[in-house]
Amino acid sequence: MAEAAATLQPEVYAQSLSAIRAILGVVAAHGSVTIEACEAASEPAREDFITAVAEMLATDPTLREYLEVEGSRSFRMHDGHAVNSRGQRIVDIVSDGSEASAEKARRQPAFGSQATRDKQDVIIAKRADNLKVGTALFALSLEPKEAMQAHPEVYKDELGYKEGLAYLQFYCRADDDTLVAGSFSVDYSDKHVWQEVLAEHGVYISANESSDTWLTSTAHERIASPDTAQQFVKNLRATYYRRIGRPAQRLSVTEYVEANRQFPDAIFDAYYPALSQAINSGETNDTLKLFAQTVLQGNVSKLAPEVRRQLMRISSGKSFNEEAGRKMNSVLRYVAAEQLRKGFESLNASPESRISAPVVLRPSITTFVPPDVMQMHHLLAANLRAGIEAGRSYGGCPGNIRLSADNGLDGLTDTERLMRTLQDV
Repeated sequence: MAEAAATLQPEVYAQSLSAIRAILGVVAAHGSVTIEACEAASEPAREDFITAVAEMLATDPTLREYLEVEGSRSFRMHDGHAVNSRGQRIVDIVSDGSEASAEKARRQPAFGSQATRDKQDVIIAKRADNLKVGTALFALSLEPKEAMQAHPEVYKDELGYKEGLAYLQFYCRADDDTLVAGSFSVDYSDKHVWQEVLAEHGVYISANESSDTWLTSTAHERIASPDTAQQFVKNLRATYYRRIGRPAQRLSVTEYVEANRQFPDAIFDAYYPALSQAINSGETNDTLKLFAQTVLQGNVSKLAPEVRRQLMRISSGKSFNEEAGRKMNSVLRYVAAEQLRKGFESLNASPESRISAPVVLRPSITTFVPPDVMQMHHLLAANLRAGIEAGRSYGGCPGNIRLSADNGLDGLTDTERLMRTLQDV
């Protein structure tokens, strides 16, 4: 996905558990290890979690009118390559992901569009490695428009792409030792309008260019610092919004989540060491068992059957497999998004005003963190029930996270889903 590519996070579409597994590593399978003892190993998983929750909020049908995902990260350069916090070369990680998607496309032809997009990520990663100090690479990643129409079950339901949601990316070589990567969402993407806007900056795109290759076709270098690169992207986005008649000033969901980090951090610290331990050992533990039991004590009639089955296994059995890990990871991201969306209650104006005259509001801050784990269990269980009762699902790089049973929205376009949701507000 575009956000993942810009922040150079691997294996998103495959819902890899490698970062979570690395929190405690094999050591966690043999005993208790505090989060403080392995803070460095936990950081990639923590950042994945925070980024995923922010992007999930930005894909909420009732919130995306007002929200942008935006941010940047710095990467250390080593032997001519950007590396992550564990010293892995980003280009190698992206290449591995591309090979994995190509293999999946051979088994599942509908996945071919994603394989093509992942190849573009490899090209961009190589170009980013080769940037000279004081230069930046800019590119625009559109959603896979053609593939979403041909295979919505793959690109919308499984991978979580949203209609109209694109990402402007930049990669800037700040100095000999640092590469800065940034990603800024742009909604309501229209190829023709983007062709006009980009042409004004000397970037020309063919009328029949596939959405899957826009990333490399729009890639171009400019002299820039990280600050000027970021400002160029923001200005480009503002120009696009003005061109399509949309408000250029929207809320940064990234900044909002960052301002409220104590809550997602509390979830991460309370549950992810336990999740890592369970994934590594193949056995559940008291933390996850009690959480699953707390969820199941309430009304879960609208919880998707496959999610309910995994929670029942976790609450009563000792075995813990990869699928249980993925489901629990989705549940934890979902309940975090549900808690943080409460800060946007001020956006709940009438449906007519939201659509015809959207305004920029500063959301209230939601900083409540339960004082102990049992209270956290109950709060998150309540968040889960609230989300599934409303039939809410979230997309973005984490893939489509939908935990409720069929709510009658299958087969609808994003606009139809929005209108159906607004009727219930």
